[in-house]
Amino acid sequence: MSLQPHEPDLKKIWQNQETEEAIMSVEEVRLNARKYLRRKKRDLIARSAFVVLAAASIGIFLSNSRFTSLRFVAGIVMATLLISRSRTTSRPRKKTPLTSAMPSAT
Repeated sequence: MSLQPHEPDLKKIWQNQETEEAIMSVEEVRLNARKYLRRKKRDLIARSAFVVLAAASIGIFLSNSRFTSLRFVAGIVMATLLISRSRTTSRPRKKTPLTSAMPSAT
């Protein structure tokens, strides 16, 4: 007799699960893809606005600070924010078969 407890066969359990019939038309897939891309674009705009506001507030702090060390740290933080934002916005978006087949929404 083995001292190890009997482990269930996960592969067999997974294969024997009941599945739901989820049938989506091509139009539903395209609609969901458009919604997703719109949401991603809106999030990118919101993050970009946050970075610009953060950089502006750090810039104001830079101009008003009397301590050189604080100015240096604030300058590095501002530069890091702006560089990271410019890298993510200038990165070319990969064309996927779904997005390249979709007509452009106007």
